[in-house]
Amino acid sequence: MRINLEDRVIGGFGVSIGTDVMLESLFTPTGKRYDESREIPNKIDPNSFDKHYYNLFTLTRNYLASYPYQDRKNIKLFIMKDSTLLDLVMEEVNLIASLYDGYKCKPVLFIPDYTKVYKGLNKDKEVVISDDNYMLTQYVTHYLKKKKYDLELDVVANTYRVPASSKKTMITTHIYTDLLNYFKIPNLYLLESHTGRLKDKKFFNGKYHPIGKLTLDVFPFIEELLYILGDKIISKPMKLGIRRELHKLAVDKKWSSYTNRLKVLQDINKNDILEPLIKNYKRVY
Repeated sequence: MRINLEDRVIGGFGVSIGTDVMLESLFTPTGKRYDESREIPNKIDPNSFDKHYYNLFTLTRNYLASYPYQDRKNIKLFIMKDSTLLDLVMEEVNLIASLYDGYKCKPVLFIPDYTKVYKGLNKDKEVVISDDNYMLTQYVTHYLKKKKYDLELDVVANTYRVPASSKKTMITTHIYTDLLNYFKIPNLYLLESHTGRLKDKKFFNGKYHPIGKLTLDVFPFIEELLYILGDKIISKPMKLGIRRELHKLAVDKKWSSYTNRLKVLQDINKNDILEPLIKNYKRVY
């Protein structure tokens, strides 16, 4: 099969389309937009934020996703056989960093180590970690140990936490445990790839694993609930019956995205089915 690394979808900033669409919410594209008719969901003033964290695994995922679907498997095999993929992603990282020149908001590359997070959020669960997201993190981690890159932005690495701050902060990530950093960054916002939507913590509950067709609006986003409900990346969801029981409790006790953690834990501790599940749970974040 012919491999053409240029045969991928990019936007007006010259980066992978998922990342490019997100950037449209922050900056004016330097080239022609991929979709001129797309309505930008929110225009964000970069001077109104202190930092913008970019999860490197998310940028890598977006790079792979910018190739045509029918070619993606073969492209992936080709550019992941050595450091090629990571080299290309790091070029994008520096291009992204240059967009922030002259603005108050500073980009930061976040290269997490989720070892403790995987272990903690899957305590007492039968988990086989072998999905594409895990393999991608292993690929990136492997070649970061073998190569040094000349980057034009600050880096936070080898931790699953970002530094505490009271200032307005954005993060772009598809690994939703990152959002638990809001306990140390109360003004943390998620700027989504592919949509460019800016979301504060009351909307983080949409990142839980679905419970059939039940609404997730009844839940705040807290670690103990992420442990039970799971997500699609790190935390394996518990059995559907358990998650339905939790949903019933949330409705009965009138929880919402604003309900505080203490209230949630008090209610769970009075439930004979749910209380044993979190009795010995130790928070990771």
